[in-house]
Amino acid sequence: MPRKKSIQPDPLYSNEYEEFVIEVRDRAHWTIGRGELANYEAREFRMSFLRDLLDGRTPHKRKDSADLRGLLEAPRQVAALARLISLWDGGTLSERTYRRHAEEIRNDWESLKKAGANPRADRYD
Repeated sequence: MPRKKSIQPDPLYSNEYEEFVIEVRDRAHWTIGRGELANYEAREFRMSFLRDLLDGRTPHKRKDSADLRGLLEAPRQVAALARLISLWDGGTLSERTYRRHAEEIRNDWESLKKAGANPRADRYD
C-alpha cells in the first residue's frame, strides 16, 4: 500500500510570472521530504560562509580583495578554500564535506558574478 502524501507547508510568499514561480521560504516553511532539511542547512552554511568571507569576518590572512577573488575563482584553489572553511567552522565536518562545500561556494560565487555583471539582463520580460 503506497504511503500517504505529505502536506507541504505554504511558502512565506510567492510571486508568479508567465514561465516560473518564485517562492520564498525559511526553515519553518521549508518543503517536507527526504533530505530536504539537510539541503536547506547545507545551503545556509554555504551562504553564511560566503557572506562572512565577503564581509571580512573569516580567519584568513589575505590582505586584499584580489586574493579573495583568486581564492574563489582560481581553478586550483578548492583545497585552500576548503581549509579556510574548516577554520571558519571549527573543523566539525570531514575534509570531503568541506571540499564539496568549497565547490558549491565557488558555483554560488560564479552565479552572483553573472547576476552582478549585467543586472538588467533577463528581467521579467
